[in-house]
Amino acid sequence: MNRRIGILLASLLATALIAQPKVAQNGRSPEKPHTLTFVEDLRFGAEEDDEEYLWALDTVRLEVDDRGHFFIGDTRDRRILEFDANGKFVRQIAKSGKGPGELTFIADIAILQDGSALALNLFGGGLPSFLLFDKNMSFVKREAIDKPAIFVQSGAISPTGAFVAGSFTAPDPKTKRLVNKAGVFSRDFKVIKEDMSFERPAPDPKKMQNPSYRAEFLGGTFKGYFHGNGVYNFDLKGHLYAAINNTYEIVKWSPDLKRQLLIIRRDYEPIANDQDDIDALVDSITQRLGGFNAQRSPYSRQVVARAVEIAEPPKVKHPVLGLIPMEDGGLLVLRSMDWETGDELADIFSPEGVFLGQVSKSGFGLVSGGFMPRMIFRNGFAYTIETNEYGDNQAVRYKYELKAK
Repeated sequence: MNRRIGILLASLLATALIAQPKVAQNGRSPEKPHTLTFVEDLRFGAEEDDEEYLWALDTVRLEVDDRGHFFIGDTRDRRILEFDANGKFVRQIAKSGKGPGELTFIADIAILQDGSALALNLFGGGLPSFLLFDKNMSFVKREAIDKPAIFVQSGAISPTGAFVAGSFTAPDPKTKRLVNKAGVFSRDFKVIKEDMSFERPAPDPKKMQNPSYRAEFLGGTFKGYFHGNGVYNFDLKGHLYAAINNTYEIVKWSPDLKRQLLIIRRDYEPIANDQDDIDALVDSITQRLGGFNAQRSPYSRQVVARAVEIAEPPKVKHPVLGLIPMEDGGLLVLRSMDWETGDELADIFSPEGVFLGQVSKSGFGLVSGGFMPRMIFRNGFAYTIETNEYGDNQAVRYKYELKAK
């Protein structure tokens, strides 16, 4: 009997130890500083003559498959375009519209582990659906429900296609008010994991013609985001990296989201959020809100500036602005973004969560102005979308190397 009890206790102890995630606690300086070097291998985009190479706005999405083909989610013209590994246009996979295989707004596109593709599509007003494509990129079906439980703002699709991690709004069943949430939801739009939430004002259609009311409405929404929001990305194996951007703690989850595998923390030097940063943020938001409207946007720069003022932006930048898993299991954590120039600075971590150093990139080459990851590590390359000083987007492929300074 005692032997059986001993075996049982040992088994329980082993299970408990296995369930505990590894914690990587890092200081302000790496033990041996490293950086990433990038050597351009291919570039194509706005300088080409054909309209297939014109993808405006900082919300353009990028995906890459095992062959090195580029898939561009053009959010302005509501289409998905395929280019081969040499940057040559192949075909248009989806176009603007509400019919089978058509888009009203693309939030993300993912090449799944079985070679098929899944696009997260948002209808007017944010009602979501999924468009499924087979391995030949032919449209298969649209997945939606008549009364969505959530309204999606942004989302990253897992490589299995089972989960989406990002920001969304859901009605509170008790108060009937709208609540902004950050977490993970399933393909049938059910919330699987909720990391944070805040109430947001519900719009009054009768007052939306008043610029002052629009500023108050936006400001009430921005206030929650300025306090803190979820930041997410999946690696190629399906692990989820998750953080709340006002705290330097990143959690790596198992692909089934049932276990925390690694927690990365780092002591850091705060970066001031000065008036130039705030002004550039206002310009970026103004462009994003007006970029999809054929007519003049009701959200003028003056309205957006007042909304940002009402929301009281933080005095220092949040420490985690974006997460980019690397192909070897390492991770880039965006620390700083210049909204005007597109210059970015990211921390580099090893697969074990050890702080290795920092890397800088220009043209919003790591994360877009909408805090959605742009850079993808795949096939031994780093792929990204970069925005030049004229606001034009280009797809770029880099050879890269981690080097000691």
